[in-house]
Amino acid sequence: MLSRHSAHVLALLAALVAPGLAHAEVNRLDSPLDCSAPLPGGLNGCLLRLPSGQSAPSVEATNPDGTSGSASWRLLGPSEVAGLAKIDLSGTLIVVDLTLGKDKGRVPYFKAEKAAIHALVAALPPEELVALSTFGATRTDVVPFTRDRQAVLGAIDALTLTETTTLLQRNLLDAIQIVKAQSSLAIGRILLVSDGLDEDAALPVKTITLAQQTGVSISALGSYWQRSGAEDIGRGRGYLEAIVTGTAGEFAAAEYRKKADADRAVTDLAARLWQVRNSSRLVALAPGVTPAPAKITVKVDRPLVSNSATRVQVDYTADYVPLGLDGKPLPPPAPPKPAPAPEAKAPSPVVKPPVLPVPQPVAKRDYLAEGMKLAKDHWYVLAGLGAALLIGLIGVLVAKRSKSEEDDLVLDDEGDELGGGRTATAWPPGPTPVLAPEPPRAVLFDKHSGRRIELREARLSIGRGSKNDIILEDDSVSRAHAILQLGPDGGAAITDLQSLNGTFVNGVRVGETKGVQFGDAIKLGDRALILQHP
Repeated sequence: MLSRHSAHVLALLAALVAPGLAHAEVNRLDSPLDCSAPLPGGLNGCLLRLPSGQSAPSVEATNPDGTSGSASWRLLGPSEVAGLAKIDLSGTLIVVDLTLGKDKGRVPYFKAEKAAIHALVAALPPEELVALSTFGATRTDVVPFTRDRQAVLGAIDALTLTETTTLLQRNLLDAIQIVKAQSSLAIGRILLVSDGLDEDAALPVKTITLAQQTGVSISALGSYWQRSGAEDIGRGRGYLEAIVTGTAGEFAAAEYRKKADADRAVTDLAARLWQVRNSSRLVALAPGVTPAPAKITVKVDRPLVSNSATRVQVDYTADYVPLGLDGKPLPPPAPPKPAPAPEAKAPSPVVKPPVLPVPQPVAKRDYLAEGMKLAKDHWYVLAGLGAALLIGLIGVLVAKRSKSEEDDLVLDDEGDELGGGRTATAWPPGPTPVLAPEPPRAVLFDKHSGRRIELREARLSIGRGSKNDIILEDDSVSRAHAILQLGPDGGAAITDLQSLNGTFVNGVRVGETKGVQFGDAIKLGDRALILQHP
């Protein structure tokens, strides 16, 4: 809950900044999509860090000619991302205000402040890079970014209050540039320790704007030694909360006159810083075997700053150009050679048709008259031919009758063998038997809907997206959340696909792949499933 002073400061910022905080709900802290990052194998790809609360990304690639090239890009797996050269997932710059306070009132409580800073540093993940700087009128680098925690903790122990002037915004702008200059950092953070009183009396507009543009998150531990209810506490706390809210950081106020309350505030802040770091991740995209220029768009869903229950879609875009080992753009691939043009053929010669002779008229013959004359001259030949034809016709008729009687005898014999002239009947084949469906290997019981999901395939994808084998319509489930594999002996294994809210088996989070037995509870986001016998 924002204090009255911080709400007032945020209202002023919303009125003064354009687009600034007026659009910070959508454009809040995110590092840009970097498509010049070196990947294993000598290629360059695209890197994007996702703060906590953002969904798994979807990627689109558009070729220069406007066609889709998404199929040639892929997301690197966790082991590949962990092996990226010259990439550190996150780093925190601790910035400590060393002003004495009014009437040196801060001095008696500074030992307690240093113990609180100790606790925050100790709570950071061991692989986190940490640096330390201090400020008053100007900023001083004390320890550069390092994983040597003892060096940082020893420098904190040696801090003393010496400053009388606090130029908070001016030195925060300088600190943001220091974090941004660490090119190996995928996630850059600042942890500010101060009472929030800036003698420039300027609203933190520039601080918030620069942090949003550079992708640096600012968290703050408000350190107060004044009596409860003092005006300085409210004014300084409002200033710090405005910065933290505008840059998606975390805030806690510690009043060191109340030691137990201060300890609880520090412990709570340490836990939240760990959670934010642990749920942030680095997304790496690699091109295909033959990289080509493309416009890359990464789409994610994330909560609003002021209302975490409301989610909005954010698109990050960048132009990808393949780079060689020397960091210079690779020449474009040579265009395919055009097909050779068909050889021109000489025109075929015109062949003139041969000239045929003109047919001459032929005198018409009288065939009837010629036939009558032939019959008259050779009547005896025609008579002999007629007699021979008559004799042949009589012989054919006699032979045909004999054949008919023989066929009747054969048919009668066959009728006797069938038994009284009965004939055989050909019965149609019977119906084809219908095969029963293959029994399921296992069953997933969805405790949310009461549904029993029969599992017949050996490998099934689970997620919110419509292309999954098992679709769970739940906002806590990622589009592509997990893969469930069923073994022939009844065993199973589940693999988490870098889901936002994780995959759990019997309450234990799955790193990559974990075995599952019948009766085990599988939790995907907020969705609980039980693997059962069929």
